[in-house]
Amino acid sequence: MTELKIPKREAFAVAFTTIGDETFGNATKSAEKAGYSPDSARTTGWRLLKDVDVKARILELYDENLKDNRVTTQSVLANLAHDRLLARQAGQFSVAVRCSELEGKYLDMFKDKADPAPEKLDLTETQKQEAVEYVKWRTEKAATEPPNTIKINEIKTA
Repeated sequence: MTELKIPKREAFAVAFTTIGDETFGNATKSAEKAGYSPDSARTTGWRLLKDVDVKARILELYDENLKDNRVTTQSVLANLAHDRLLARQAGQFSVAVRCSELEGKYLDMFKDKADPAPEKLDLTETQKQEAVEYVKWRTEKAATEPPNTIKINEIKTA
C-alpha cells in the first residue's frame, strides 16, 4: 500500500506512528497535527483509527519504522519516557511509576538493599553451651510470662 489519497489522513497516520513525537500513539494529537479541528480532534482521531485504509497504513508505517529503526537502548528509553508522559496525562500513575522504575533499573539505580550475610562466629564449646542454655531459659521464661515483662536484670549471667 502507498500513501493514503486524502492528505489529512496520511498526515494523521504519519503523526500517529512517529516514534518519539508527542503524537506517537495519540489519536487526538495526531488528528490536530494533521490539520483537523482541535474541537473535534478526539472524535476524528477515534474515527480514523477505525477506518480500514488508515489502519492498514498505520500498520505499514509501523513495519517501516521497525525496519528503519532497530530497537536500541536509546529507543527503548525514549519509548519509556514517552509512555510515562502519556500515562501521567491519562491519570494512570501506576503505569507512569512502572516506566520510571524500568528506567531506574536500566540505570542500575536500585541496588539490592539486603543485609550482607552475618559473619560466622568462632565460638568455643563453652560459649556455644552458654548460648544454648540462654535460649532455653529465654524460651521457658517467655512461655510463662506475658510479652515485654522480662527485664534485662533477670537474664542469667555465667
